[in-house]
Amino acid sequence: MSDANGATILVVDDEKKVQSNMKRFLEAKSFSVIVAGDGKDALAKFEEFKPDCVLLDIEMPYLNGIDTLKLIKDKDPGVEVIMVTGVTSLKIAEGCLADGAFAVIEKPVNMEYLSGKIRAALEKRSAYMAKKGRRR
Repeated sequence: MSDANGATILVVDDEKKVQSNMKRFLEAKSFSVIVAGDGKDALAKFEEFKPDCVLLDIEMPYLNGIDTLKLIKDKDPGVEVIMVTGVTSLKIAEGCLADGAFAVIEKPVNMEYLSGKIRAALEKRSAYMAKKGRRR
């Protein structure tokens, strides 16, 4: 059995290398992966693909990750968002969690740790969807 269970992950980061590394790792775990380079692009892809989990950088052009997090949670309070960032301020991390982020993970990312957080986020998402009477 794969980790993915048919889940779609949206990876949002303005660094192409981070996008490609995460995409390659997650696809090897059988996730369906969509990438976006900034918050504005992320919102469009969020609407189009309805991902189960979002991996979201904080510092990006056009629309930062904190504002993107708030907009995503407004659209779908049950989607789980994991902030993946080089910004290591405790105050920023606490703010992200207060705004609905599932977790905040520091770059450089330990991919196996990230995989565990994604699995936990997807379990929470599944419970939310079951409570709402919807699958996935």
